[in-house]
Amino acid sequence: MQPGQCDICFKVLSRVSDLPRHKMTHAEPGAGMKFTCPSIGCGYQTTLRANLNTHMTTHSDAKLHCPECDKTLKNASSLLVHRKSQHGYEPNGGRDEVELFLIWSCS
Repeated sequence: MQPGQCDICFKVLSRVSDLPRHKMTHAEPGAGMKFTCPSIGCGYQTTLRANLNTHMTTHSDAKLHCPECDKTLKNASSLLVHRKSQHGYEPNGGRDEVELFLIWSCS
């Protein structure tokens, strides 16, 4: 993994392959955005389909339930942040994704 540095803001990124995506932060608003939220009035745009998929959960009624309290959250990353900050949860290697999938599937 080769580190890379932005020639615009000089930020150092851990991987050269992340430079093109980082440089989009310096582009004009909307430039290079390939994925747009279809929800009327939203206007969210991104260069990555995965980001749009995560964003779409904000428009959904689906909820993830914290296994340690009554809190419900809209996406897996928010649940993980909640569990770490509120319950001292410490991830176990690659198990997090499987655990979150099971929580999502069973809720």
